[in-house]
Amino acid sequence: MAPSKRPKMKFDLNVQLQIKHLVLTDFLQTLGLVLLYSQISPADPSLEYRLPSEASDTLTSTEEFDFPSTLIVLTETKALDLTNKFRRDADAYYVEAKRSTVSSVAQIPYWMYCVLVVLGWNEAMAVLFNPMYFTFLLIALASA
Repeated sequence: MAPSKRPKMKFDLNVQLQIKHLVLTDFLQTLGLVLLYSQISPADPSLEYRLPSEASDTLTSTEEFDFPSTLIVLTETKALDLTNKFRRDADAYYVEAKRSTVSSVAQIPYWMYCVLVVLGWNEAMAVLFNPMYFTFLLIALASA
């Protein structure tokens, strides 16, 4: 192996490890959010609301109202389906990001060499980093 290839591979490995770490961290945070939002409940159990049972209420006389079941936003099966769908999507995005870092090659476009020859390094940097020059360049390119 050529010595020039080795640092690039190490860099790619570092980028891949960073991507894997970010995806795994976000995945675990999302799983925690699915569990958090699957049921409505206060953090402090003393603040939990309970409906008073009144015999004079006409709605509750025929059928008992199940208030705790109304606090469930996502059932266990729905939360599991959502988690599985997220896992598949996250894996697909991770594989795509990993492929893009491996296959991408930083290349300077050919037209940039022409700009450097015409303007020179100092003028090219002045045009790119000065907002007035850059705006004028965009307007000139749009009108051409």
